[in-house]
Amino acid sequence: MINNSPFFEALAGRPINQEEVAKYKTGLANVITQLGNSFLKGRSFLAGDDISVADLQALCELMQLDSLGQGDLYLSNGNVKKWMERVKGKVKPLLEECDKDGIAWLKKTWSEKS
Repeated sequence: MINNSPFFEALAGRPINQEEVAKYKTGLANVITQLGNSFLKGRSFLAGDDISVADLQALCELMQLDSLGQGDLYLSNGNVKKWMERVKGKVKPLLEECDKDGIAWLKKTWSEKS
């Protein structure tokens, strides 16, 4: 998610194009709406009644937004927010380890660059 975004430019040390950020956020908001209103409609998880690789992949992608201080983009969708809580609850010990080693680094790097 970050690799193909204007946020990557900042992490790479290049200036942020605010027009590109606005376009990216609009597109992302559309994807999150579709995720919450279509894929998660009437479901606990993306591929059925229990957690799957699809949930883990989507969790990792959306958590990158937290690192950039943009978590509100997905938290504003009630279905996505509840789904995130369910997925995080299933993988909590592993998630804490990832947060310590990877996500915290990304948050620190972003705060230094932005």
